[in-house]
Amino acid sequence: MYSQRSILTSSLRHICYAMLLLVVGILLSAAVALAGTGEHMHQEKAPKSEMISRAEVLKLMEYEKFHDLTPEQEALRVAGLENIKAPCCAEYSAATCCCPCNLAKALWGFTKKMILEDQATAGQIQVEAEAWLANISVEEFTGDACFDGGCGRSMRHNGCGGMQEEDVRI
Repeated sequence: MYSQRSILTSSLRHICYAMLLLVVGILLSAAVALAGTGEHMHQEKAPKSEMISRAEVLKLMEYEKFHDLTPEQEALRVAGLENIKAPCCAEYSAATCCCPCNLAKALWGFTKKMILEDQATAGQIQVEAEAWLANISVEEFTGDACFDGGCGRSMRHNGCGGMQEEDVRI
């Protein structure tokens, strides 16, 4: 019949399978919980990723220039940006900035694209806009670039990235 060794091996195998199924079940449950559908999932700070390229900034500035929002969509854009200080002039919110510098135009294009293509909420706009700003600069924005000669300084170095569309400084 069956030896003690084969019964023991078979029992251990069954225990291993049961533990494996248990671990997989726990991991799947955790993944489902983390993938929740509520907006609260988008309120966490987005991680810093790759630096944003000049080509991307130019595309976003074009998006800002050639895409209009309805009044409701514009209110959503403002709601998403009004609690973020403008990176180059902290006396203003990112929704208005003190002027339409290249940095502001690119950020506004980014948020318009989120609204028009992704149907983003105000909370999602805020989180993603903060992450976008973190990924455009290698230095932290001080909020005073407009007042210390930073209008012509590159976006990567605490500046506005220029004031003219034909002179974008990344």
